Amino acid sequence: PHREVRGPRGIGAFELRDDRRKQSGAPGVLGHQVGGAVICKPLMGGPLEYPDGRRTGVPTTLINPDTIDDSVSLTAHLFQEWVPKSHEVRLTVVGTDLFAAEIHAGSDAARVDWRSDYDALTYDVSKVPDDVRTGVLGWLEHFRLNFDAFDFAVTPSGDWVGDVRVQPVRRVVLDPEQDGPAHRRAPR
Repeated sequence: PHREVRGPRGIGAFELRDDRRKQSGAPGVLGHQVGGAVICKPLMGGPLEYPDGRRTGVPTTLINPDTIDDSVSLTAHLFQEWVPKSHEVRLTVVGTDLFAAEIHAGSDAARVDWRSDYDALTYDVSKVPDDVRTGVLGWLEHFRLNFDAFDFAVTPSGDWVGDVRVQPVRRVVLDPEQDGPAHRRAPR
């Protein structure tokens, strides 16, 4: 069956200023573009450490775009479309070998960000659709990488909504008529 492989719609990190709000696709506009909820992802990496020794990360948060106001202009944010999902897949690629693990969330927190509730997770091996395989292998070949890891949300209808990095490269790799800097191999 045909599966849609796409990245979530988003505006990425941005700075919100006065008259540029409507032009930049600010979060309020994004909510109307995607027709529903959005998520806010952290821009920092690594765990937060508390004085009592606890360590935690900053989880992805599901938000109503109508609640976003101009206070977001104080720092950068990463907003993306909320994608309803049956489960997620972590796809690890080494050379041309693909290792796909389904991640099934058993709590509301884990359904938004599986990293927020490890105790509520179950795992299974996943089959990788051919178009996803082609896309990720094209990504690695194009950038001359031997390893990468990709995260996908799998919708209830079976579509893989994935890492936005894959799509532009996949189109170039699969379309011989495509030309441009991304189509040419980097010099060795």
